Amino acid sequence: MSDLQSPEQVIKGLHDARERVKVLEAQNATQAEKLTTIERASEEIRQSLQRANAEHAAANRYQASGSDDEVVRTYVVRGEKPRGVNARDIADIAAGERLGYGNKSGAPEARWAGHKDVGVVRMLGGDDGVGGWEWGLLDDPAPRSEWQQRLQEIADTRSLVRMVQRGKRSPISDAALLRHLDRGPEAIRRVFANNATEGAEFIPDVVQPVLQRDLEQMRRVEALFATADMPTGGATKNPFLVAGAQPFLVGTPTAGDLDLADLVKSQPQTSEITAEPVSYSVTIPAFRDAAEDSIIEWSGFGRMLLAEALRDGFEDVIINADTNGGDTGLASWTARGRWAVLGHSADHRKGQIGLRHRAIDTSCADDKSAAQAAADVMKYKLAMAAAQMSGDLVHITSIEFLIAKLITDSNLLTVDKYGSMATLVTGELARLGNVPIVVSDFMSAAMNNSGVYDHVTTDKTGLLTVNRSRFQVGRRRGTLLEAETVARQHVTYLVASDRKVFRTVDRSTTKNVHYAYKLSTS
Repeated sequence: MSDLQSPEQVIKGLHDARERVKVLEAQNATQAEKLTTIERASEEIRQSLQRANAEHAAANRYQASGSDDEVVRTYVVRGEKPRGVNARDIADIAAGERLGYGNKSGAPEARWAGHKDVGVVRMLGGDDGVGGWEWGLLDDPAPRSEWQQRLQEIADTRSLVRMVQRGKRSPISDAALLRHLDRGPEAIRRVFANNATEGAEFIPDVVQPVLQRDLEQMRRVEALFATADMPTGGATKNPFLVAGAQPFLVGTPTAGDLDLADLVKSQPQTSEITAEPVSYSVTIPAFRDAAEDSIIEWSGFGRMLLAEALRDGFEDVIINADTNGGDTGLASWTARGRWAVLGHSADHRKGQIGLRHRAIDTSCADDKSAAQAAADVMKYKLAMAAAQMSGDLVHITSIEFLIAKLITDSNLLTVDKYGSMATLVTGELARLGNVPIVVSDFMSAAMNNSGVYDHVTTDKTGLLTVNRSRFQVGRRRGTLLEAETVARQHVTYLVASDRKVFRTVDRSTTKNVHYAYKLSTS
């Protein structure tokens, strides 16, 4: 990790860029010279941010803090079958009954493995029989101990090997798995020891938890917003309060009045919004004849590619998605060159409405070309609804606007000014009026004078001011990894998918995000 930069180094890079721009301004440098310096400073800061994000992900990689005793208490049932579980749903290791593991008939994999004489282990999560959900040893996103976390990583790699090789034996991975099981808690070690067949054969092929944790560590803009699980089924309707209750005066009865008037009733006004989760997927090919040791070496890189694609795609969705074709040049647009396939009917930006187009749709977007100083940016929020312009605000902008217009302004405060003990949001570089500034590659510097992408005028950028407490990510399920083999190509495709939606918790007309467009990049 020595080549990665800490947040302090990123801030130093920001200061260095600020000083270079100040020198140019003091020297009355030409516009071309200033633009060259801004471009160079922008690229340096962007690279520093990328390295800092990588270091942040590594430093915040999930670390199990429990014990092996907790693993046993959570996943092992001794001496008898689990309550409410049919014996036929338990893979009987002693009898060699695998109950569908690797079965081409499509039989479901058993959630439990073991034998009543030594105990059974809940391998996969599922319904707990009383309307709740309980995770298994292999798919729990929050493993209890370091031993369990390492078991999931080994099982994950083994699953990738078997996916690519279409269920062929995986002796290297199996040996690593058995060796690790033999080092585990005694209650689990006994279950997988001295059996009629190899214990590794009773380990289901699952890959979700490791990929899910990698993805969550890499999130930037998505992590700004709360995540809520959505129930199964179709669209979800979320009620919200339009107007609250109202007090009225209590009348004074007059003498002889035996029929007193009722108190005036107050009727709160409510409405609802409908949110439909959207599925996103990314597919990468793997050659079927790859040797097992090659797949093992490639597995970490492959997971990184899948996680990065899902992360970047949804960040692009949050900022730029639109269902109404607002960006007329979308078929030719690849933000920062990130996307290789353009003009596809299944473009990820067509499935819902992101922040930029929500601001446009609610008439909360303005040409701010005449007001681009830091003091002006602090006033952008005044266009929002009164109840939305205070609270949990954040600015999201491009690196070009930060460097060109804000970096030399004394109103811009970096971490060294407001203190490292302050609560920082994900990706925060600086603050204006105590509102964090977050830079995203998907806040494009190639917009036209109306704040949309038309593939004609491509020299303007923008800035979003959003009340992040009024938005959330609705998640139907976690990340899913599947495999498909195409025999005629001799290739196995690994497909990672998410099903979620970026939504507001306000009515469709509420001005809870502002978009300042026609901002300069020089």
